[in-house]
Amino acid sequence: MIPLNRSLPAPVTSQMALQHLRELRFERCGLPKLPTASTFAQKSASPMDQLLAFATVLRWLFAQIGGNLAQFSEFDEPNAISMEIITASRQFIQIENLAPHDLRSGSGDAVCSLLLAVCEAVLQKKPARQLEWKTKQETFNAVREEDDDKDDEQDTAFEEAMMHTFQAVGGKQQAQTQIAPGVQDAIKWQEECLHVEPQLASSKFQVSNDWRPDILKLSSLNLNLQAQTGTIHQQLQIVADQLDKQIEMLQQRESFLNQQISQFSGKLLECSRKHSSLQKEADDIVKEIENLTEQLQDATEKCKKVKQEMNIESQRINDASSVSYAKQAIAQLNTEIRDLDLKIVLAQQRLFQYEQK
Repeated sequence: MIPLNRSLPAPVTSQMALQHLRELRFERCGLPKLPTASTFAQKSASPMDQLLAFATVLRWLFAQIGGNLAQFSEFDEPNAISMEIITASRQFIQIENLAPHDLRSGSGDAVCSLLLAVCEAVLQKKPARQLEWKTKQETFNAVREEDDDKDDEQDTAFEEAMMHTFQAVGGKQQAQTQIAPGVQDAIKWQEECLHVEPQLASSKFQVSNDWRPDILKLSSLNLNLQAQTGTIHQQLQIVADQLDKQIEMLQQRESFLNQQISQFSGKLLECSRKHSSLQKEADDIVKEIENLTEQLQDATEKCKKVKQEMNIESQRINDASSVSYAKQAIAQLNTEIRDLDLKIVLAQQRLFQYEQK
């Protein structure tokens, strides 16, 4: 399973994914217009076309490693397409916290990160092929076969000439009696024959075989070899020129990539600095939130204590037992007062009667 790396920005991951797609021969993916580094990194005027192109590339990649992704049209819902892409990618990519709305636009960090991860999964299961030159390999094979056939014919003719030339040679002692090879001048040939004929007169060899036809054959073979060498040299020169052009293009591409990498590395450094500063601010905010949380807990505990005291006081206030005791005491005092009033009235009547007597 390939992890989904979403820490890099879209232009960087898009460039890396495009390099992997070139290694995988992405011209066979079926798109009418091949994607570039900015196809999925930047938003376009038609997000639906971007999303369909992204799904087509993923379908082609999944087909190479045994995956399956349905074919979509412009009438399908973007959220449904994004959900199908996420579901098909789970068996190859470790997808975490990737929502359908991250892919529905067909561009952005999430799209480029997912494309890069799928390319890495394909390269992990299926190694990339070596890049071919612009010249067709079949042409080189045909030229090579023709050269091999001509070389075989020349080798066969040379062997026949040598066998025909040295068929009378038996050993060292007999080889010394042979006419010296390589003589083409007629005068030297006659001098050589006059020198060798007395030695051959007493042997079984006859000076009837002329070596000059064989030498002519060898000279014609030499001319053919020179002509073939010239053609091969021309072909090698063409291949060398093509290699120089390819190397020059690769150097230009390398310089361009180095420039982009330097630019992206500077942007990445700035982003990392901003991220570190934001991380520090986030840590400070978290500490402040923790302090406020502690203060809130203390205030909550104090409020609970005050509430308990208020409940006790309200219970004490709402308690009617003392009031009932007071009412009973007042009623008893009223009865006693009535009794005292009656007694006072009786005492006054008695005093009034005593005064009349």
